[in-house]
Amino acid sequence: MTGEIISKVLFFCLLTLLFKCNVHDEGVYEEGYSYYFLVTKEHKINGTILMDTLIMTIGDVPFPYRLIASGQKGALWQSQKTGAKGTRGVTDKNEKLSIQVPTSRFIKGHFIGFSGVIAPYPGTGIPPDLESTVHIEHALPKNYGVVNGEEVIAIGGKTIHKEIQYTDTTFYSAPFLKDSLKCWIMEGENVSHIDEFGRYYIKAWFNKTYGFVRWYYKTPDDEAIEFKLVKIQRE
Repeated sequence: MTGEIISKVLFFCLLTLLFKCNVHDEGVYEEGYSYYFLVTKEHKINGTILMDTLIMTIGDVPFPYRLIASGQKGALWQSQKTGAKGTRGVTDKNEKLSIQVPTSRFIKGHFIGFSGVIAPYPGTGIPPDLESTVHIEHALPKNYGVVNGEEVIAIGGKTIHKEIQYTDTTFYSAPFLKDSLKCWIMEGENVSHIDEFGRYYIKAWFNKTYGFVRWYYKTPDDEAIEFKLVKIQRE
């Protein structure tokens, strides 16, 4: 009986810890808000253009994902065009901000592909440190490149090495505001597996109040995939 009581106490302590880990400061991305990104994919050679609006709604991290979420906020991404959904995480702390961008693995069949995995995530230390280079090791689960049993791209189990650097500041005319925003420019790319996947480049615009208001990828196939924040809405 004593052992059973101890087990129950430990179980409830674990639950309390898990819920406590899921409590966040407001940060940049507030729970209960949705952030609308106009996403455009353009092939530079044949001129093909695809468009969609992806909605990132900030909320609770679902169980059991919170076991490995390390205090992240939950981010439910939804395609306005197809209705497909996928859950990712947002690291939103006083000293760090990073968005896990959805891929075709999380929003099945979406044209965003795997650029957001091989290239660095939009991320920054707060405040951004101009001209410092940050080295990132992104270890992927063994089944990461598998969607419903079908292998999409063989990246599972690999560790992608990446670098990002904040290179400049600029003013950006945000579509959801009348005024221009002061932004820090982040640039990054993968520095490993280039012979295998090619080089994936990201450029992002970060604002202290609204977070990442724009970013785009360049792929080895001459494709450009751009995210623009066009609307913020309280749910």
